[in-house]
Amino acid sequence: MIRLAIVGGGIRGRLYSRALKDRVEIVGFADPSEETRMVLADAGHRTYGSHQQMLSSERPDAVIIATPDFAHREAAIASAEAGAHLMIEKPLATTLDDAAAIGDTVTACGVQAMVGFENRWNPHFLSIQDALSNGRLGNPVSQSFTLSNTLYVPKKMLSWSSRSSPLLFLHPHTLDLAFWLSGSAPVSVYARGHEGVLKDIGIDTWDVVHTSIRLEDDSLVDITSSWILPESAPTVADFTYQLVTDDGSAKVDMGSQGVSISHEAYETGWPLDREINGEPVGMAAWMAQRFIRDIQAGTQVSPGIEAGLRVTRTLEAIERSMRTGSPVDMETPTA
Repeated sequence: MIRLAIVGGGIRGRLYSRALKDRVEIVGFADPSEETRMVLADAGHRTYGSHQQMLSSERPDAVIIATPDFAHREAAIASAEAGAHLMIEKPLATTLDDAAAIGDTVTACGVQAMVGFENRWNPHFLSIQDALSNGRLGNPVSQSFTLSNTLYVPKKMLSWSSRSSPLLFLHPHTLDLAFWLSGSAPVSVYARGHEGVLKDIGIDTWDVVHTSIRLEDDSLVDITSSWILPESAPTVADFTYQLVTDDGSAKVDMGSQGVSISHEAYETGWPLDREINGEPVGMAAWMAQRFIRDIQAGTQVSPGIEAGLRVTRTLEAIERSMRTGSPVDMETPTA
């Protein structure tokens, strides 16, 4: 059985442990928070104050990196150097320097690494990808995404929101989907951002990011991500998508999936984002389970480092465009 260690004992790390509890031996969690370690210990897990301690003590076969977005580099590199295969939360890293360092180490150490772009396991987008790959929908002309959160996310869910943004936290999902669905890479980006609402409440980051991208197949991608939707919204995430091709179109609305509840407030959501018989179901759980199956079988994990590098390269170009107010041309990625 695969010996799995998890770095990061927050929401995502715990979700992965529940999703994999009957498929692997979870040998430990590493987290610097004493409070988090106490909660994990109460649930029966071995805990460590650092990933270095855990790696030297447990020597795991695989490691899941579930730390905040900006804190992937050190733990990922140390885990790869210890010979462990990796699943790394999206994005691979928030800077290209960090992403390249992780990628170089993974290659040098001969281990595998999956980047956690969980929407590749989203049944809605899988249906569209199938229709595109078999030619039923023709060729993409434009893709439009809205993926936004209510204020709950930067104010209450993330203690590190000032070190992130709707760009870094949300755009990786939609960027990877755009590249994966089209089978094409970005050649230029133009982005505008708005600041002020979150800064006024002490969170120094972007409120809203609008991005326009041209891909190498000459198709267009437009993405909007906000962190300032009202907390009274029916869901914490507003996620919609429209594809236009030269022979059809497709739409996705993740905000309303056939379930709504009215009591003190109106709520709607996705039925698969829950637990059944004590086990999580949904994209993140299915992704983690596929990672373990591929490691056990010795097959190539996907999406890999190349997809992660492509997204991080694009994030840096978008940030540069927002700061300069000008379009940014990109070198065509090798992924």
